[in-house]
Amino acid sequence: MVLVEQLRLALQAIEQFDRHIVELAPTLPDYRLFEGLPGAGPHLVPRLLVAFGEDRERFQRAEELQNTLASPLLPNAAAKRTGSIGVRGCTSAKIAAG
Repeated sequence: MVLVEQLRLALQAIEQFDRHIVELAPTLPDYRLFEGLPGAGPHLVPRLLVAFGEDRERFQRAEELQNTLASPLLPNAAAKRTGSIGVRGCTSAKIAAG
């Protein structure tokens, strides 16, 4: 039962972090840029902000960006069953709601 309680507390902390991220992300300068992308919502936009980072010289070619962003968009086991592609650490429901 101790493990169950620890897991419950960890999940509550994660939910609290998610709420803070959704509240703070719109205050970032590039939020509007990513918010305009198709399918990008309050859960995906912060992840895109992190993936791109602040260094505008980081990606010299589109292929570099594609290779960097492709890894978190690889299909997971659930996606293989459903035929969808999910973002690691983000459920399809969150992406759809985003």
